[in-house]
Amino acid sequence: MITPELLKEFFYYNKDTGIFTRIKRSGSSKKGDIANKINCIGYVYISFLNKKHLAHRLAWLYEYGYYPDYEIDHIDGNPLNNKIINLRKANSGENKQNIKRSSKNNKLGVLGVCFIKSRNKFLAQIMINYKQKFIGYFNTQEEAYNAYVEEKRKLHPFGEL
Repeated sequence: MITPELLKEFFYYNKDTGIFTRIKRSGSSKKGDIANKINCIGYVYISFLNKKHLAHRLAWLYEYGYYPDYEIDHIDGNPLNNKIINLRKANSGENKQNIKRSSKNNKLGVLGVCFIKSRNKFLAQIMINYKQKFIGYFNTQEEAYNAYVEEKRKLHPFGEL
């Protein structure tokens, strides 16, 4: 288990840039090396004590002295931005409110909107409390998306659209 003291013994975290710098030699890494690396899903990690640690969780530990019980959300939705001002505690549902892009399965590529061929309409829907909420059917993709965004702003306080 990494403690704040151990973390600060090996790294300097710049809260204004979100970058960790090594202040002690460790393995093949030298003092002064930037420790941030990016994993295959776009999150920054730090290799330390033979394990990969997510940098946003280490930033929280460094600044506040503990790991939160929940997840840590990147407010701007950018997993590369680990400035402390961009991080907040969130449960899983709150963290998912900050999604800005549609899933790869969405053929339209528009968040909250799909086309219903049998009705020849665009359907807008939103997830709230792990359940889909129907917003409505619309003649155009733009109308459906605008209705989705309006509803999202009401129901998802952690969302940034």
